[in-house]
Amino acid sequence: MAFLLLACAAAAADCTCRAQGRDYHHDQRVCLTTTTGPRIAVCGMDQNVASWIFSDQPCAVSTVAPLLTVASAARAANN
Repeated sequence: MAFLLLACAAAAADCTCRAQGRDYHHDQRVCLTTTTGPRIAVCGMDQNVASWIFSDQPCAVSTVAPLLTVASAARAANN
């Protein structure tokens, strides 16, 4: 019985959540886009399956234009 419990614990430790082309371990937090906007999500377990658990907390998202866009606009203004 103890071996079975150890095997289950080891299997749970290997489970990860996947988002944005990366694997995330349990309890890791990440900002993911939802239908209500970007939200903090925590990698956790739901019915023995690694799943994202979304909070109501929005994440901070930058509204600054990408550097490439800014550089292109500056070049156009100088010409």
